[in-house]
Amino acid sequence: MSYSRLYDANEITEKYMDSILIKERLIDSVIADTGVEMFGEKFDMPVMTPAFSHLGCFNGRELTGLEEYSAAAKELNILNFVGMMENDMFSRIIATGAKTVRIVKPYADNGKVRDQFKFAEEAGAFAVGMDIDHIFGEHGADIVIGEEMAVQTMDMLGSYVESTKLPFIVKGVLSKEDAVKCADIGAAAIIVSHHHGRMPYAAPPMMVLPEIREALEGRNVRIIVDCGILCHSPKRRLRGNERGRIHDRKRVGRLYRIRCIVRHDNRKCVRLNRSRRRRTRKNAILKRKERRRFRTNLDREGGRRRSALDRVGKCPALCATRQRRERTYRLGKFDRP
Repeated sequence: MSYSRLYDANEITEKYMDSILIKERLIDSVIADTGVEMFGEKFDMPVMTPAFSHLGCFNGRELTGLEEYSAAAKELNILNFVGMMENDMFSRIIATGAKTVRIVKPYADNGKVRDQFKFAEEAGAFAVGMDIDHIFGEHGADIVIGEEMAVQTMDMLGSYVESTKLPFIVKGVLSKEDAVKCADIGAAAIIVSHHHGRMPYAAPPMMVLPEIREALEGRNVRIIVDCGILCHSPKRRLRGNERGRIHDRKRVGRLYRIRCIVRHDNRKCVRLNRSRRRRTRKNAILKRKERRRFRTNLDREGGRRRSALDRVGKCPALCATRQRRERTYRLGKFDRP
């Protein structure tokens, strides 16, 4: 019996999101207000940028990708998130004027963690936080650009909360147990996320969201949802299921999705384009092999080198090439050799 196991958390999340359907309630409906309040500030949409890292200058532009995303967030009046970077880069992000949350990696160097939190507060960050799910790699603790990561304890996270006056956000919560611990240390918000599939077989954030919301009832902790929200329909389902009290965080602007973002089945579209490119390459390779095989066989017959005109009549691929050339010559685009 054939059996294949699905382990990619992104695919699991996609299948789960597709299983959630929308009920219509149209009578006495009103136009929705997409505005949202976060930590005393009003934003136009409950859509936020991802905590991007390592985006350089695209196609020779003056600003880095991080700065361009931040400038777009300011223009749209949405909350901006940034990830792993040094302090000088964060200063450039703040210079764009976007209200920005700095998500610091769980470095094993505790001094670097505290230094980045302190710098963010002094530079004018809107909030700070940490993605606790970036601690493991294929061979133990994760190492990112030479920086080793470490497991974060409740005492460590609690000390970070106490060290800053800014709201503290914990990213990478995927269970009600961790959500309650975040509330206990005084976190202002959590992001329910599996970090775009870092953990195989990770539960879809929308699956664990109801129990997390129930566990945090009355704890004054904002809940943000990440992963698998690629168009407006999942956001509508999320807000409908949770009565508009949960803010979803959309993965916006990933380059491989931009040309298919208008299609709900964007993955199918990408796969279709890839399969067409594979067929085209395969056909070109077969034609080259066919030409080479005919030339080799014909050269061996009689032991002499034949001209291309002698061989072309016996090779279908070469014959088709010659026919195209003859049409070009008849049109007068080139002089016949």
